[in-house]
Amino acid sequence: MAKYEVKDGVGIIPEGVTEIGYRAFEGCENFESIIIPDSVTEIWDRAFYGCTGLKDIRMSKNVMEIKDEVFYGCSSLSSIAIPDGVTEIGWNAFQNCSSLSSIVIPRSVTSIKIHAFEGCTSLRSIVVAAGNLKYDSRNYCNAIIETESNKLVIGCASTIIPENVEKIEKWAFSDCGSLTNITIPDSVTLIGCCAFKGCASLESITIPNGVRVIESAVFRGCSSLTNITIPKSVTQIIGHLFEGCDSLRSIVVEEGNRRYDSRNNCNAIIETEYNELIMGCATTVIPDSVTRIGEEAFVNCISLTSIVIPKGVKRIGCYAFRKCPNLQSITLPIGVNKIDENAIRDCDALQTIYVPAGKVDYYKKRLGTQFHRKIVELESVKKNR
Repeated sequence: MAKYEVKDGVGIIPEGVTEIGYRAFEGCENFESIIIPDSVTEIWDRAFYGCTGLKDIRMSKNVMEIKDEVFYGCSSLSSIAIPDGVTEIGWNAFQNCSSLSSIVIPRSVTSIKIHAFEGCTSLRSIVVAAGNLKYDSRNYCNAIIETESNKLVIGCASTIIPENVEKIEKWAFSDCGSLTNITIPDSVTLIGCCAFKGCASLESITIPNGVRVIESAVFRGCSSLTNITIPKSVTQIIGHLFEGCDSLRSIVVEEGNRRYDSRNNCNAIIETEYNELIMGCATTVIPDSVTRIGEEAFVNCISLTSIVIPKGVKRIGCYAFRKCPNLQSITLPIGVNKIDENAIRDCDALQTIYVPAGKVDYYKKRLGTQFHRKIVELESVKKNR
């Protein structure tokens, strides 16, 4: 650990020190402020990791890089002046600095790694200094935009996405717990992986007609989100968008979408050509025309308590109902040809698997032995299906 002294809660590193080593002050709680002299040119990874009492820092003006996880979890840190001269802000550099309210990115910065400000729930002001050739915060948007690509890379609860932004980068708003709503402009064509993951207060979002690609897990853990509309422009949805969205009740695919639909007001997304249900929610009613339940279609659907699989379904994919902790019953039709062995894994509340009369042995061959005692023959299933 670098030698330092503490005066009135201020940590003072002596002039002449040139480096602060890897994990040098990790978890230290005996100072609220730290003064880093200008002789310091390197601050290594995790140097101040988890210093939960640290409120402010005076940085050396000769530091060129804020390395990975340097200030991770400094939950009392309310402000920091990043020196003009810093060229890179590393992975998770300020992650979970939950008191950080404002940040200025100097003109020298040319690289900001993923998760740099993830979990900074108090962040309201993001400014990129004039003259930065890589990034900007045009129109006082409170976000960081990669200028050449018009890609928004980091946002916060007060972000107003400018009209000329074309992409929302992966993880851009992830774990922004204070974000309640956001308007995406018509210029956006792609929403990246996990862009709004963990935005637990996000209640509403409008995806504009113009978005073509929605990558995986975009809304994972958005537990306050109640409804979503997929516009007709969307041609590619990658992965499980709604995992952990336990308030979600309405899923609508706009009329005219050539790739996906939500036929019969089913509250699900169906890949039209293959009649495959790829994403559902607690209120989904699977249409009779569906022939497949896709991989992870209902994964971690916390509010799902029961589901009826219609007679047309012949295949249930891997992890289709995995981690549905409140799922108590599944009703299966006359003949599902293939049920992946992990389709209903980790459903701890599951009590009953209803099957048509005469189909108990059929489904015992297709389900793992751990489910055999849960299989119940139900004459009414045969009549209704």
